Amino acid sequence: MGNMWKLSISGVKSFIDDADAMNEHDFYGVSWEPVAMKGNNQPGNISHHKAAVFGSKVVIFGGIKEDQDTWLFDADKNQWSKVKQSGEVPKPRDDHSLTQLDEDSFMIFGGFVEGSRVNDVFIGKF
Repeated sequence: MGNMWKLSISGVKSFIDDADAMNEHDFYGVSWEPVAMKGNNQPGNISHHKAAVFGSKVVIFGGIKEDQDTWLFDADKNQWSKVKQSGEVPKPRDDHSLTQLDEDSFMIFGGFVEGSRVNDVFIGKF
């Protein structure tokens, strides 16, 4: 993942209660900026992965990539780290769903494992 971008929607907040005002303006205060990631421990090239956001942290699981590790991005530090996995670890997959359940757990459902569709569910906890 040689690049990562952050979208600021702070300018949209002022229009939430006034949709007519939003339609009258050409610029809604939305802006993109590149994230300067720190450290060398980062996911390799990746696609078809899924992410879940936990406050200022993002979990990345699965996808078509060089390794099959689960990754955590800390937006406060702009740094990636591998997530230590234990228990019944899901097989590598892509095009699955990943959803946050509460402040420290997420669910993975389905996807493609070794080219075949699967219908399994896993719960991950921090």
